[in-house]
Amino acid sequence: LDLSFNLFTEIPIVITQFSSLKHFYFHKNLLVNLKEIHKLVLLKELEHLTLYRNPIEDDIPFLRFYVLCVLPGLKSFNRTPINKGDLKTSGIWQQMNETLRAKISRK
Repeated sequence: LDLSFNLFTEIPIVITQFSSLKHFYFHKNLLVNLKEIHKLVLLKELEHLTLYRNPIEDDIPFLRFYVLCVLPGLKSFNRTPINKGDLKTSGIWQQMNETLRAKISRK
């Protein structure tokens, strides 16, 4: 499904009804909120995702690893294949963030 080159500020919720969707192209939109990516968790067959040229890409320096934490089944992100190193780094990144959140919540 290609929804690229639009003015979407969020991922349309109707996308979650396409549970067998494998390709979702959402580049060159106006996505700014990380929470939007969580909608895609319902797409169990999703393998290829593009989000480049969205404002979120500039605001979140580790977007690739965040996306891989949320969607570990991806085979490519932003037209770049996912490799074992990416998955390992996203796992480390996720552990660091969970540790940081735990420390902050204790204060």
